[in-house]
Amino acid sequence: SLATAFFEGPVGPKAIETELEAREAMLDEEVDRAARDMADKLREDGDPRYDLVLAFAEANDLIDSNVSGALNANLQFFRGLAAGGGLGPDMDEAGILQEVWSQESAVRADTEGWVMGFLALAYQPLADEELRAYVEFSESPAGQELNRAMFAAFDQMFNDISFRLGGAVAEELAGQDL
Repeated sequence: SLATAFFEGPVGPKAIETELEAREAMLDEEVDRAARDMADKLREDGDPRYDLVLAFAEANDLIDSNVSGALNANLQFFRGLAAGGGLGPDMDEAGILQEVWSQESAVRADTEGWVMGFLALAYQPLADEELRAYVEFSESPAGQELNRAMFAAFDQMFNDISFRLGGAVAEELAGQDL
């Protein structure tokens, strides 16, 4: 398949390696901040590299998909909290939806900053032509199919974890009330 060929070719393994290294490095708050600052500087300077990073983010729908995933995970957390009796009786589904939706702009701003910082850091070792090849793969039908499948799997997993976490918090809260 095209996806297998790309990820076994010269760019795929290198890109995956730099992504994994950047994810691990960005667990450090200082590295996270520096990566975000690097992306901001690339944008402010009109650096063509920023356009490549942005093209990758857009090809993979990284901002909207991650915002949607985060909001859905938050929704599932609140639903788990409610199912476990951790919310007051006046917090119904409409109230939960309103609470989650009120977080959208903050979640979007943080997601944009993190994604662009992550991509700027992760793909710094790639040459422009390597990053262009990754963007082109991402825009291809095979790249789009792979991206949709990965988001679907991660969203399902995070929603399940978030619901269970909400239930565990409700259980902890119930134990504290005794």
